[in-house]
Parts: sequence; C-alpha cells; structure tokens
Amino acid sequence: MSLLKKEWAHILFTTFVPTAVGTGVVLCGLFDYIEFHLIFPASLCISIFLFATFIISALPVGHRLRIPRVIRNILRSWLSREFFLVSGTWLLYLAAAGAYYYRIEYQIQPLVTLYLFGSAGVVGLMAVLLMQRTYRFRSIPLWTGNRTLTMFISTTFLLGTISAIGFLYIFADKSMTDMMWRLFPIFSLPLLCDLFQLVELISIRRRSAATAFALLRLPVYLAVFNSLGRIHEVLYLTVIVIALSGDIFLRIVFFREEPISFGKELGRARRQRLVSSGS
Repeated sequence: MSLLKKEWAHILFTTFVPTAVGTGVVLCGLFDYIEFHLIFPASLCISIFLFATFIISALPVGHRLRIPRVIRNILRSWLSREFFLVSGTWLLYLAAAGAYYYRIEYQIQPLVTLYLFGSAGVVGLMAVLLMQRTYRFRSIPLWTGNRTLTMFISTTFLLGTISAIGFLYIFADKSMTDMMWRLFPIFSLPLLCDLFQLVELISIRRRSAATAFALLRLPVYLAVFNSLGRIHEVLYLTVIVIALSGDIFLRIVFFREEPISFGKELGRARRQRLVSSGS
C-alpha cells in the first residue's frame, strides 16, 4: 500500500499513456477498414483520455512545485522531452477532432484531418520511446538495458489493440470476430516483449514475480489465439481485466525495485572479472 501511495501517479501514467498511443496507432493502421467519420470520436476520446491521465499523474509533480522546472529543461532532461511529446500528442488529437468538426464551416480537406490523426500516432510513439529513456538507470537492475522499452512496447500494442477493438465494436458496430482476424498478428509483438520480460525477471532472481506475471499475462494470449472465430463480449472484458492487471502488477514490481549500492556493484564487477579470467 505504501508503494501505491507513493508511486500511483507513475503507475497510471506509464500504463495509460502507452495504451492511448497504441489505440491511436492501431486505428490509424485501419483507415482502409473504418469510415472517415470515426476519426472524430477516436480523436476526441483519445485526447480526453490523455488529458485526464496527464492531469491526474501530474498532481504529485505540481505539489512539489516542479512543473516549471520540467517545462524549461527540455534541452537537458528526458522527463521534459517526454512532457512535451505527450502534450504534443494530445494537441494533435485535439486538432484532428477540431479539423473534422469544423471541416464544412472552414472547408477543411479530409486529408488534413487524416494527416493530423496519423501525426498524433507518430508523435505518441516517440513519446513512448522517450518515456522508457526517462526510467533507464544502471543502478536499478530492472530498469537497465531494454527491459523498460519492452515493458512500454508491450503495453502500447497489447492494451492499445484491445482498446481499438472495443472502440470499433462500440462506435462502428464492427464484428469482434472480423476485427480479431484482422488484428491478431499484432499480438505477436507484445507476446515477444512479455516473454523477454519473463526471462529478464528470472535472470535477476525475481522468480516469484515472473510466475505471477506469467499467470496474469499468458492467459491473455491464449484467449486471443484460441478465440478466433468465436470471440464474444464476456471473453473480451475478461481479456481486458487480465491484461490490465498484468500491466499494473509489472509496474508495481518495476517501481519497487531497489537501486544497487556502490559496494554491491563493485563486488559484482570483481566477481565477474574473476570468472572471466578463470581464477
């Protein structure tokens, strides 16, 4: 509970921003399948979701009076660059919704709306890449190398794809079975990322966390690949709950990771030298 009180803002931000970005990217890739009018509710929903997540997660930062510092340190701080890219993603989705809404009054061409929506997805992916750079520290075992990147990529394309399916089902009255057949290849990317995370958790001796994460995450992929042709609303909602639980659990493990002291790191480096030299 103490962790949730301290890190809840980071848990929300690093879970829901990649989810919103992934939803937009997947919908952008379905332009040949969805109607043009769906860009308005998609842009509006994603922009509202990003704004709400951003405001809620920024409250602890504002409480510490660090927002002005975050805004003016764009040349030196990964956090500031992340702030600007997430803000840019939100503004582009808002602009896409506005361009569609005022298209008749101001004679805005459909391509303008399409380009704004697509640009929002590109900037959002850049924000996710910078987000993983913000949380990369060599002194924290779980935050090193590509572990942070795979965690965010998994969230982007797993929860984002699931959210896109739900959006199309609600707003476009599309068949879940048809959408699943179109989108299930995308799930191979987060599956590889999650398998990598399981291996990494085991390698840093977090076997209990790896077991719990596998029990929360792998059933999602089994349900996806086993339900082609017969998916329904109850199974879809179950997949959402399990997938989101897996993400929240991994964030808790992630933010609970303790940094390695200098003495421990020095001892580990010496032991590695002895092993490599054959002593």
